[in-house]
Amino acid sequence: MKTYLRFVSIFGLLGISLAASAQTPGAARVETDAAAATIRTAEIKVKVSATVTAARTIEIRAVLQDPTNPDAVLQVRTPSTGLNKLDLIAEGLSAPRQIEVVNNTISIYGPSPADPKVNPPVLATAVIPAEVHRCILVVAPTAAGAKVPYHLLAVDDSAGAFPFGESRVINLTTAQMGMQAGATRLSLPAGKVTSVPMVKDLNEYHMGQTNFYAMAAKGKGKEWMPFVERQVQYLKTLRRIFIIHVTPGAIAPAVRTVVDHEPFKLPTQTAKDERPPR
Repeated sequence: MKTYLRFVSIFGLLGISLAASAQTPGAARVETDAAAATIRTAEIKVKVSATVTAARTIEIRAVLQDPTNPDAVLQVRTPSTGLNKLDLIAEGLSAPRQIEVVNNTISIYGPSPADPKVNPPVLATAVIPAEVHRCILVVAPTAAGAKVPYHLLAVDDSAGAFPFGESRVINLTTAQMGMQAGATRLSLPAGKVTSVPMVKDLNEYHMGQTNFYAMAAKGKGKEWMPFVERQVQYLKTLRRIFIIHVTPGAIAPAVRTVVDHEPFKLPTQTAKDERPPR
């Protein structure tokens, strides 16, 4: 009897009724199974919740490459005010904006319908790696028959990822292209972003010959033929994004250049004896 009471006191602290277990064989197993099921359910709920609510904020700048609809209305979701129009400019990159990314996916939306209960259409999506906290988005039309009207190409603009003095080439065509900048020669895969290191073979004015090539039929074979040839000034305070695209009805690809200037910081105070250079 003493032994029984001692066991009851010990198991009583653990919230287990030994008497109930003795009266109903298998009850402890049923309770254990139920507890395990509850734990599994809780784990599933946690996983689902984590998947649904995996949202973060990144900073973007954007450029629209759409010759047939340069005034397209695009919206992005911001953390505090919901959907907002993306303020694009005719030349250059838009101003920086904080937007919301869900499950590492960024979405671009169309205009909001008149009915507030109807969500605006999703025009394009892109996966942004978790380690990217700032990027440049190039928005371009998709091919005819695609499920969405636009696709996005993201250029990593995190600290140190795209330094001033370098360039990036975005090949929006369906064919492989080539580029020569000074003595640098690069292959440009279709639909990809290619990094161009700082060009060093420049003249005294920091100008370098920059050519873009496409494979064209010549005679019975094929040959790399230039479709754009130009002199470009490469400076340590500038970075460029070359966008290779094909305008409807054109006979050859074209190259659009987007230039981004390093922010110029004015001195807080100028000494009295300083004079501008002559």
